[in-house]
Amino acid sequence: MNNKELFGCVSPSDEIKCKDCKYKIGETIFSNEYHKASCKKYEYPNEKPPKILLENGDCKYYEKEDD
Repeated sequence: MNNKELFGCVSPSDEIKCKDCKYKIGETIFSNEYHKASCKKYEYPNEKPPKILLENGDCKYYEKEDD
């Protein structure tokens, strides 16, 4: 079984833009991880575009988080 596949779904890469974005944490427990489909700019029930999640595409809201 492919580790990137679970129940026929493909997981986002670990290296998507969201990894170090300051908006990666969402407002609900359903959006609290950068691999998730929601964040502070795409708040649940809205979702990040597939291009961002699955193709490491650019996000118009991306801002690098402060260290």
